[in-house]
Amino acid sequence: MTPNPNLLRKFKKGMNNPELLRNILNQKAESILQIAHERVDKPIFLRKYGPGTDIVTEDWDNLILLDACRYDVFDSIQEIEGDLDEVISVASRTSQFIEKTFNGRELHDTVYISSNPHTDMTLDGGVFHDVLRTYGKEWEPDVERNQECFHPEHVFDVVSDVYEQYENKRCIIHFMQPHGPYFGETARTLRQSLNENENIGFQRLNESNNDPKRMYPDLMWAAEAGYISQEKIQTIYRENLKLVLEYVEKLLPHLKGKTVITADHGELLGDSSAVFSPRKYGHLKTQYVPELRTVPWLEVPYDERKQVTTTPPRQVSNIDSQRVAKQLDQLGYMTYETAGGRYVPIGLSKPPAFGEY
Repeated sequence: MTPNPNLLRKFKKGMNNPELLRNILNQKAESILQIAHERVDKPIFLRKYGPGTDIVTEDWDNLILLDACRYDVFDSIQEIEGDLDEVISVASRTSQFIEKTFNGRELHDTVYISSNPHTDMTLDGGVFHDVLRTYGKEWEPDVERNQECFHPEHVFDVVSDVYEQYENKRCIIHFMQPHGPYFGETARTLRQSLNENENIGFQRLNESNNDPKRMYPDLMWAAEAGYISQEKIQTIYRENLKLVLEYVEKLLPHLKGKTVITADHGELLGDSSAVFSPRKYGHLKTQYVPELRTVPWLEVPYDERKQVTTTPPRQVSNIDSQRVAKQLDQLGYMTYETAGGRYVPIGLSKPPAFGEY
């Protein structure tokens, strides 16, 4: 077998840079595990669970999407009245969920209100009657801006302001939590501790003032790298799920018709049940494990149904793809390619090589 010259060059560089060598070896190991996962875990999962639920064809007037919300954690926390079941998601990542669930359809009886920038990077034009983005028009990478754009209170405020304008439309309301950026005192204290003790910085809700030796998008990546215990990241995840559910419960009285609470996909919290799992934390696009694919389906009691009508899509303004890519970079979906001067997608739970940002 002829050695791969590119790989050899990387190993030679890595001999003088232990950090780079570690990343090279981790990436190769992940690639091997991903191949094994596709060949072994995927067919086992599909035989047991099937391809997933097409949520568009289900019966609802309002669909609340929680981002990266596992069924088991949701079941242990939520106290909202209703009938709770579990369903299988068609995806293990938001971009894949949008591609499989929305793209190629004409859902002109539906409005999509989203706090996830993948809406702009992945969603086809003309799918919905209208698309409302809660994450703003301009990206400013600071703590206050992230608080405003991605905090569930902001999504609640936007929906409360515009909901009556779409009284004859189905509404999909996409919250960012329990996906990062992680809010709350536990997360803030842990970011500060890692910055002070390990010189690690975070792109999401970055409170550090120094020049860190390593940057992660958020705490989930630091958990994958071994800086955070499984117990601690699970606590932060649960706290953020509780946070978003506070605003979901507050929003429910404003919604008319039948409301269902579900998720686009789940999350790995150090407990993948797959035989071959490329990652233990976060969510990659092509993973087939119950922790990533089993999501809640909570049908909330209602009195009357909406009288839904179909009308042509509203004109959508042109989107600055570079601006959206910067937002996705802050959320851990993209990284900037210095040589090419462009943003490229990466796996959510794949830590960047040192110096890549």
